[in-house]
Amino acid sequence: MVSAQIVQDDDLLAELERLTMSFGIGIIQLELKDIDSSKVLFPARQRPSLDWETMNKLTEQNKDFNKFIKDVKIDFNSKVIHKSEYDPIIPNPEDYIKKNIFRTKK
Repeated sequence: MVSAQIVQDDDLLAELERLTMSFGIGIIQLELKDIDSSKVLFPARQRPSLDWETMNKLTEQNKDFNKFIKDVKIDFNSKVIHKSEYDPIIPNPEDYIKKNIFRTKK
């Protein structure tokens, strides 16, 4: 996960760390004005298995995550990735940030 703003709240950071431990997802705080100054808050880790209990909890609490899991299941079963169901990969993040982030703050 990459975010430009992460509130320095103990409860939030503890939850992010728990999710990192459950899923191996890394958390990066992106510095918009100087990408090289960005920092890894929690490094990503490869997991040998999925945390099904947490995934089930998240699907009940978050309709977007529920849809994502359903889309992944469809793709897995059909052995075809339906790219239109997922966010696009941004080829040049620095240009994207300059065009979309800084422009909206003026």
